[in-house]
Amino acid sequence: MDEKTEKQLLQWYEEIQTDEEALDTDGDLSDRPSEHNDYQTDTEQSGNEEQSGNDLDDAMDDLQDVLDDGIPKFYGKDETPWYKQKPPEPKGKTKACNIITKLPGVKNAAKQAKTIMDCWKLFISDEMIKAIVKYTNQRLDLMRSSYQRPRDCPQIDYEEILAFIGLLYMAGVKRGQHLNTGELWKSDGTAPDFFAATMSKKRFHQLVQSIRFDDATKRLETSAIDNLAPVRKTFQSFVTNCKGAYSSGFYVTIDEMLESFRGRFRFRQYIANKPAKYGIKIYALVDSRTFFTSNLEIYAGKQPEGPFQVKNDAASVVMRLIEPISKTGRNITTDNYFTSVPLAKTPVEKHRLTLIGTVRKNKPQIPRELLEVKGRPVKSSMFAYGKKPNNCLLVSYVPKPNKNVLLLSTLHNDDKINEKTGEACKPEVITDYNPTKGG
Repeated sequence: MDEKTEKQLLQWYEEIQTDEEALDTDGDLSDRPSEHNDYQTDTEQSGNEEQSGNDLDDAMDDLQDVLDDGIPKFYGKDETPWYKQKPPEPKGKTKACNIITKLPGVKNAAKQAKTIMDCWKLFISDEMIKAIVKYTNQRLDLMRSSYQRPRDCPQIDYEEILAFIGLLYMAGVKRGQHLNTGELWKSDGTAPDFFAATMSKKRFHQLVQSIRFDDATKRLETSAIDNLAPVRKTFQSFVTNCKGAYSSGFYVTIDEMLESFRGRFRFRQYIANKPAKYGIKIYALVDSRTFFTSNLEIYAGKQPEGPFQVKNDAASVVMRLIEPISKTGRNITTDNYFTSVPLAKTPVEKHRLTLIGTVRKNKPQIPRELLEVKGRPVKSSMFAYGKKPNNCLLVSYVPKPNKNVLLLSTLHNDDKINEKTGEACKPEVITDYNPTKGG
């Protein structure tokens, strides 16, 4: 394409941006007056605006295709095209996905919390505690028949359940999760006094056995449609409270964690590289700087048909977790379990979010040129640029001989090297990923 043609195309694009008019089928600006009445209903106006926007987008795509013509390309295994150099960008407005629409920080009633107990009740509300008391007493009533004296199995009240939760916290503070509980109630002076001062060891064991979070009389009915029925209501209340208390910062992290538990249930997970090995897998959306958890989802296995049946693939999990930050201009950091090219495009298109993540080398969209490391210098980087409007940037960095790291980003769009990394010569994609991956 010659220089004269390129200038003419850029001029047309600037006129489109300035006048906000749609192109007709011949490519000329439409100045003809409307043949209809000046009055239009809201529906008609909305339809015209949408049509105008679609025509403008089509014109921009056509212009970009012309500008990109002739740029050398890589191709993935599935023939996904990647440009070897950054395509020229038409002048335009700031990308919507880079505009922060909600400031980070404490919000709503959380601003009024002054004490530690006030803050705790933002997440574990009085309604949740009262429900736990009610359902635990249902279980204690059933257990009482096995005791010779009814007074040996009394009902629990609001104050006692708070004391019980407090002991659970203190056992964690004292790193007693691997101790026999008898060690925490010893009377020889080696155990903390507050355990025995709060309640007896027998009563503590009784409450551990009897604590419940749902109505046992409806368990069969609810379990038929939900594997998570025993804790669903309480867990969802907690997650809702997390969403309402704090607005995450610009960088958030999505990852999985394994809560240690070896009891019998159908969705118990075994993950060899986790410290606990066996337990409950939980996906989390976390602020990368403050580590505040904005959203959680328990992996409940394959759910029965009904309202709780969802897809468990990585992309679907991410789409559900980002609900609290949709259209707020945040950036998501993920590891290679979640990251993929189709996933990276979706937040940009539908949720005005960007994404940075490591990528597994078996993804079909990855060009083979970025996978090859033989002959490449150590600390060198190779870049591949995705086609607009998604602006995916793929980076292959060689930290050691015959080893490379792949990262995908929709936040970055160039091959900048972070000068602060010195001889390491790390791209900005990596230096932005490293501090935001550990939420």
